[in-house]
Amino acid sequence: MLRSRVLVVHGKVAETQELERGPLYHADQIMQRQVITVRASDDVARAWRVLVEHQIHQAPVLDATGRLVGIVGERDLLTTFNIDDGQLRDVLFKRVSDVMSTPVVAATPVTDIRRIAQVMLERLVDGVPIVSEGGILVGFVSRSDILQAVVTDPPLSVWR
Repeated sequence: MLRSRVLVVHGKVAETQELERGPLYHADQIMQRQVITVRASDDVARAWRVLVEHQIHQAPVLDATGRLVGIVGERDLLTTFNIDDGQLRDVLFKRVSDVMSTPVVAATPVTDIRRIAQVMLERLVDGVPIVSEGGILVGFVSRSDILQAVVTDPPLSVWR
């Protein structure tokens, strides 16, 4: 539980109250359950096509047994080829395992999204894979998922 000290003003007298705040949302309440993934053994050109086709910026990387072993993003892949008019050219033959980021930051389904957001800011990542107790990928929380949850609850007010 997060505790915050809030200044409450009653007329002209101000007092401090302790407010206990529970989780805003847990990861499993906002995560995408259908996750686009690539294999560590895939070549980088295939991984690029997956990202472009699904209009995503990164994808979790799975090994041959389906375990999460890394994450690969556009920046990782762009180091391996040149793009000309949207077409791949001068592709270096590399596997996703050669360019992916590992170890990967992951969370469990009951992780508070504020903690996930904090880790995303600290680690400069755009999203966090969500894994079960056994390490199996069960979802993905992106910046957009967190922003959507924050603007939904509590409702925002616009002041003039």
